[in-house]
Amino acid sequence: MNGMKAISIIGLLLLVGHWLNGQGISWQLTESGGKRVLQLSGLSNDQLTTADGLQLYVGTLQQWPGAEQNSILGEVSQERGALVFHPRFPFRSGVNYTAFWRGATAFNFTIPTDTPRAELISIYPTAEALPANLLKIYLHFSAPMGEGRAYEHLTLLSASGDTVYQPFVPLEPELWSEDQRRLTLWLDPGRVKRGLLSHEAYGVVIEEEQQYTLVVDSGWKDAGGRPLGQTRYKTFRVGAPDYEQPRTESWRVQLPYAGTQEPLTVDFGESLDHALAERMLTVISAADGIRAGHIKLSDRESKWYFYPEETWTEGDYEIRIDSALEDLAGNNLNRPFDREITSEEKQLVVQDFYTLKFRIKASR
Repeated sequence: MNGMKAISIIGLLLLVGHWLNGQGISWQLTESGGKRVLQLSGLSNDQLTTADGLQLYVGTLQQWPGAEQNSILGEVSQERGALVFHPRFPFRSGVNYTAFWRGATAFNFTIPTDTPRAELISIYPTAEALPANLLKIYLHFSAPMGEGRAYEHLTLLSASGDTVYQPFVPLEPELWSEDQRRLTLWLDPGRVKRGLLSHEAYGVVIEEEQQYTLVVDSGWKDAGGRPLGQTRYKTFRVGAPDYEQPRTESWRVQLPYAGTQEPLTVDFGESLDHALAERMLTVISAADGIRAGHIKLSDRESKWYFYPEETWTEGDYEIRIDSALEDLAGNNLNRPFDREITSEEKQLVVQDFYTLKFRIKASR
């Protein structure tokens, strides 16, 4: 292979690679849309029309593998006189890659592990008492985590120290957020929902009036291949199952005043799914449309706070709530999780949004 050279990409610097075959062709790792892409410059107009000649592979390769090895999935586009490879999945820290042009020239690069080792920073729900038909648990990390090995590092123990049989649905792919910092774990819905075969065969995942501990193993590796380094635990008690859907008419709303940036507060009266509550409530002004701001949850995810970017103005508003908003047992605003809705009921209860209307006053 002519002119093979390794280069380490540090931070977000745009580093130009070696010249290939003396033709003035160069490689450059840059950014597009917040993601790293690989750019091949110095091509002739004829070469720019052969985008399929640019291929990338995982690993440090000495020669083009041809059809013997699958290349990385992605798209090649022409941008400002260069060919740019956009990987379908982001380049991963600590991984070596080799790029080939027409199978004859190569460029090797490594994405360094230039971020601190990931830590488990929170486990949701945060409440110490959870319903017996709990549906989801969320794990939040400080940095991107590696994919594909999550369930090997998670154990649910009873108070006596026994391991609960397969408490989480082993989904493939795992349910990671786009930034790979939040993992959603589903307790087996077939064992949560009454009347289903797995519920009858294996029983519920967690039993009422019992105590359990979720163990997150320290050997779980982040996206850079580094283990968490510390085992984390969440112990919780199990209360009665929740078969009632949330009802917006029972929520208590505390209003701010015009001319302030005090938060608009909604007390749900129960813990809701935090990931949904953070994005399924929208504040809308009758005069100006959707209001920008940031959301905070507190009191075991039972209280919702909206902090506006600009001061409140006097007038009419509403909180628009997506009907897919759920409590901890998966009951949403339209129906309970555990019960099928009849066709007659569906015509009455199914709707896309619910609203809470209110008025901001000028003074206290």
